[in-house]
Amino acid sequence: MMRWEMKSSAMLLLVVVVAMTTVVMAAVPGPNDSRYPDYIVNPRVECTKEGVFPHPRNCSWYFSCVDRMKVGFYSTFYFECEPGTVFDDGLDQCVFPYLTSPPCGTNGTNQIVFPPTTSMPVTVSATPTPTPTPTPTPIPTPTPAVTPPVVPCEFSSDSCQNYELCQPVRSTKTLCTGCYIYSIFIGADDLCDSKGQLYDKELKRCVNPPTVSELCPATTIAPSPVVNINTPNTLRCSDQDTRPYEAWIASTYCDKFVLCERSTSDLQNIRVVELCRNFYQCNKNIGRPWSSELRNCVDDLLYSYELDQCVAKPRDDELC
Repeated sequence: MMRWEMKSSAMLLLVVVVAMTTVVMAAVPGPNDSRYPDYIVNPRVECTKEGVFPHPRNCSWYFSCVDRMKVGFYSTFYFECEPGTVFDDGLDQCVFPYLTSPPCGTNGTNQIVFPPTTSMPVTVSATPTPTPTPTPTPIPTPTPAVTPPVVPCEFSSDSCQNYELCQPVRSTKTLCTGCYIYSIFIGADDLCDSKGQLYDKELKRCVNPPTVSELCPATTIAPSPVVNINTPNTLRCSDQDTRPYEAWIASTYCDKFVLCERSTSDLQNIRVVELCRNFYQCNKNIGRPWSSELRNCVDDLLYSYELDQCVAKPRDDELC
């Protein structure tokens, strides 16, 4: 009885030691990245399509590329296999090394070769059986995967800004707070992995905003001249005002609403707001004249030039 208890205690101790060893073997984040080891995330792996792929620098890691907004921009997520296993690209899962081929696996290498055995020759007079010719198995034609069309996310001047950087090298970067899918604005927070990042149009990825020490000293920049677009009505477009208010726009597309707001003193405050069914968006074209397009808000909203945004139409109980 005593021997059985000692044997059970030894087995329990072995299980505990193995469990502790497994924890120790897990990857340690940092020191710069709080979630993954630095060499896993830097340099950044490239995503060209959705799916799961082996990590190029560690066989025990793999990464997933996800296009959450279906706009051709991929978020990257990293995963680590269980200790003692490696990622198999063909199976899209972690397996033991002997189950997969090199460079990460050992399948097909270090095969055991048994030494030849010495035996007495035996003479057998028999007619050899002809070997049948194997019939080749037809290779099935793979069905091509249907890739859904990618809706382009268009960047406009009202969501992008040029930054003059002097550190670490002098350069100009165009960073954007979001883009438009048709008339719907998609913010950078929905495209990027981290909040507060901006989208770099040249690098085609999310980056952190430049710090004050990286920016060049501020200089006085003369305002851009007002450009008139030759239309039946004049639209004055400029860098400072890409959605200009014109009297002919107000008379064509806008309505005034008289709102009565009841205060705590039981007196009514009368307020007049002007809301528009349509508005004009100016577009600055490099090397070509300005252009404009007629836009409208979605979901029955109306545009407010005062607030520079789409708002809900006043309710009947708000009107005087």
